[in-house]
Amino acid sequence: MLDSPFLYLLVCTVKNRVLSRVRRLREPKYAIGAIVGVAYLYVWLVRPVRLGSQAGRGVGLPPSVIAPLQSVAIFFLWLIVLSRWFLPVSRQPLQLSASERDFLLPAPLARRRIIRYKVLRSLVGILFSTAIITVFARTAATSAWSLLAGTFLLFATVRLHLLGIALTRATLLEGRGHRDLAALVALVVVIAATCGAVWALAPAVVHMQRTGDLGAALELAHEALSQRGVTIALLPFTVMIRPLFAAWPAGFALAAVPAVLLALANYAWVLRSEGTFEQSTGASEHEVVEGRRAPARPVFRRAPFNLPVRGRAESAIVWKNLIMLGRYASVTMLVRVAVPPIVVAVVIGASHRTGLAATFMPIAMALCCGVTGFGPYMVRNDLRQDLVRLSVLKTWPISGKRLLWGEILASSGVVSLLVALLMLIAGGLSLAAPSEALPWRDRLAVGISAIVMFPALILAQVVIQNATVVLFPGWVAVGPARLRGIEAMGQQMLMFAGTVLLLAIGVLPGALLGGLLLLFGFPLVGWLATVPATLVAATLLVGEVVLAVHFLGMALERLDPSAIDLA
Repeated sequence: MLDSPFLYLLVCTVKNRVLSRVRRLREPKYAIGAIVGVAYLYVWLVRPVRLGSQAGRGVGLPPSVIAPLQSVAIFFLWLIVLSRWFLPVSRQPLQLSASERDFLLPAPLARRRIIRYKVLRSLVGILFSTAIITVFARTAATSAWSLLAGTFLLFATVRLHLLGIALTRATLLEGRGHRDLAALVALVVVIAATCGAVWALAPAVVHMQRTGDLGAALELAHEALSQRGVTIALLPFTVMIRPLFAAWPAGFALAAVPAVLLALANYAWVLRSEGTFEQSTGASEHEVVEGRRAPARPVFRRAPFNLPVRGRAESAIVWKNLIMLGRYASVTMLVRVAVPPIVVAVVIGASHRTGLAATFMPIAMALCCGVTGFGPYMVRNDLRQDLVRLSVLKTWPISGKRLLWGEILASSGVVSLLVALLMLIAGGLSLAAPSEALPWRDRLAVGISAIVMFPALILAQVVIQNATVVLFPGWVAVGPARLRGIEAMGQQMLMFAGTVLLLAIGVLPGALLGGLLLLFGFPLVGWLATVPATLVAATLLVGEVVLAVHFLGMALERLDPSAIDLA
C-alpha cells in the first residue's frame, strides 16, 4: 500500500479537500461560519482544558456503572451484527464511485489491492471520526488515549466485520457458501452467540414483563451476560469493548492485543472475499473497457396517494415532495411503523402495568418534544431541496405563494404526523395511571392542547427554514449535498440560533395572551383552561405564518436562479 499509487491518490485527495476548504474561506459566508465554529470549539473544548475545570475533564463515570455499560454495549453490538446477517441490505458491499469505476477497474491492478484501498480509505475516515468523538466524549472514567485508540479499534473492527458479512451473504445467496469455510464458521459463531444470548436474557425479559422494573431487569441482564457460557458465546464482542475502559497504558496494551488480532482476522476475512467483489464489479468493468455504460435504471416509487386530475396546486406539490421521501412515505410503511407500538402502548396502559408505563411514557414524551424541536431541521423535502431547480419551478403555472405552501406543508406534515404518533403512544401508556392522579377530563384537555400546539410550532419552524433559503439564497447551501467542516458547523449554529430567536418572537404574542387566559381560567376549570389558551396561542402563530408566507411568496417570484448557492 505504501509503495502503490493508492497512497498518492489518498494523499492528493486529502490535500485537495483541505485546499478547497481553505480557499472557500475567502467568501464571507464561509469565513463567518468558520469564526463561529472555531469560537464554539474554543469556548466549550479548548478553554475548559486550559483552565483544568471539571467541564474539560468530562463527567466521571462511577465504577458501578462501567460494568453494566459494557454489557449494554456488547448487547447492542450483537444486535447490529445479527441484523446485518439476517436482514436484507440493498447497497453493494463495496461501492465504487464513477471515477473509480472509470480509472481503477480498467487499470492493471489486482482486485485485492482495490479492496485493500477501499477498506484502508474508510479507516482514515474512521480515525477522524474517532478523534472528534474523543474530544466530545472524554470522561474521567477512562484515559483519553484509551478512548481514542479503543474507539478506533471498535469502529474499525465493526466496519470490517459488517463488510465481511455483506460479502459472505452474497456468497451464501449465490449457492457457493458450502465451499467457503470462513463463511460457514462465521455463520455458526453468530448462531451460537445468538442462542446463548437469547437463553441468558430470557429471565430478564420475563422479569421486565411481570414487574415493569427496568433497573432490576438491567441488573439481571448484566448477571446473565456474565455467565460462563454466555461470556464465551459473546467473547468477540467483549474483546472489542474492553479497550475502551482499560487503564492506559498497561491495561490497554493487554486488552488491545486480542482486539487487534480480531481486527486483523476480519481484515483477512474481507480480503478472502475477492471473488464476490470481482463478480459484483465485473459488469461495470466490462462496460468501461468496451467504452459503453448502461444507463441508470429509473427509480420507481409508490405514490403516497392518488393525485386527482383537478384540484389545488398545493396538493400536487405535497404529492411530489412526499414521493421525494421514497419508500418511507406510504400508507403501508405508516401502518408497519405506527400500529405495533400504539397497540403495545394501549395494552400496557389497559393492563395497568404502572412500572412499564412509568418507564416508557417519559421516553415517549421526550421523543415527542425532540421531534418537534429538531424534526424541521432533519426533514428537508421542501424548498431546501427544490430550490436548486428554481429555473424549472419558475416555468410552472403556479404563484410563488402556492408553491411555498405546498413545499411547507409537505415537510411540516411529515414531522407533525411523527409527533402525533408519539403522542398516541404516550396517551396509550397514560391509561395505566390511576384516575385519582389526573382525571380523564384533564388528560383529554392536555392531549388536545398538545395536538393543537405542536403542529403550529413545527409549521413556524419550517417556514423560518424556508424563509432563510428564499431571502438569503447565497448564504445557504441547498439541495441534497450537505456542507462539512468547521465553517459548515458554524453556519448551522447560526441558523439554529436565528430560528430559535425568530420562533421565540413569533410565539411571544400568543404566549402572553394564552398565558393570561390560563392564569384566570385555571382556578375556575382547572386543566380545561389549557385548551382555549393553546387555541389562542396556536391561532396567532398560524396567522403570523400565513402573513409571512404571503410576503415570502412574492420574494420567491422575484428570486433569480443565479443567486442560489449550489455548493
